Amino acid sequence: MEWQADIWNHLHLLREPLQESIKASPQAWWIDKSYFCGNAELKGSINLSPMWFQQGHEVSWLLKSRTANTSAREWVNQMSNMNALLSAILHVIHPQVYADGREALICLGKQVEQWADSDMTSILPIWSSTYSSMSMMVNQASCYHRDINGQDLWYDMLVTVGDYPPLDFIPTLDLWLCYNPRMIITFSGSALEHGVGTVDRDRACLANR
Repeated sequence: MEWQADIWNHLHLLREPLQESIKASPQAWWIDKSYFCGNAELKGSINLSPMWFQQGHEVSWLLKSRTANTSAREWVNQMSNMNALLSAILHVIHPQVYADGREALICLGKQVEQWADSDMTSILPIWSSTYSSMSMMVNQASCYHRDINGQDLWYDMLVTVGDYPPLDFIPTLDLWLCYNPRMIITFSGSALEHGVGTVDRDRACLANR
């Protein structure tokens, strides 16, 4: 499908930060090199947000206006249509989370001038998601885990793309869900422990949280 190709084709904009994200860090499995496909040309995991609420008003380093490499901001701009579509889906399946996220971004926009935050001023006009953060995970497996920064009543939204054989996404409750290319999964990543295995062909996941 066209939208799947768009997501994959624009990953070249994130090549450098994705590669730099991988570390030898057993204590932080989400960036540890052992969880990434060894022979993949493109791999890594990055997080982006116009505001990390846990840190006050602080834009992701990769999105800061003074960052020399503007590829992450360009990627967010290129994903505008996709993120708007995902926001529309959220509006249907969980209207309250959609409304809360939209209201948070509206309030944030009103505060920008008061804060005189040039970083936030540059990213908010192209941030088309009602979610406050998104992650791009490329050719990565995951151990069983819960997402520590969410709330049990919030829905995360995962979009998987690539060219790989059938795969399972395994949350708790003895559920095995199809995790094939072009799947969109919504669930509470805070309430449900979940994980996904390895594949030997290209796979990427766009996660909105």
